[in-house]
Amino acid sequence: MDKKEALKIFKERHGQVKKELLERVKYNNRIIAAIKKSLKGGSKTVLEIAKETGIDTYEVFWFINALRKYGNVEVEKKEGNYDKY
Repeated sequence: MDKKEALKIFKERHGQVKKELLERVKYNNRIIAAIKKSLKGGSKTVLEIAKETGIDTYEVFWFINALRKYGNVEVEKKEGNYDKY
């Protein structure tokens, strides 16, 4: 079975993907891309990433922990009480 056929069967069984879900996935991908772009410039704390990207610190922290869980980001060093990623 090729990808097109598999997708057709999936859509027949489950219907189209809801617009809200697609929007959430796009939003998450934008946040992750912004965080990764920020980290390309060198290791940073959550606060530094939030300041550079304009993303709320709570969200940066949440996404950083998700990225850590799946091996996409590592703690590089500790600066005071904060981890640098």
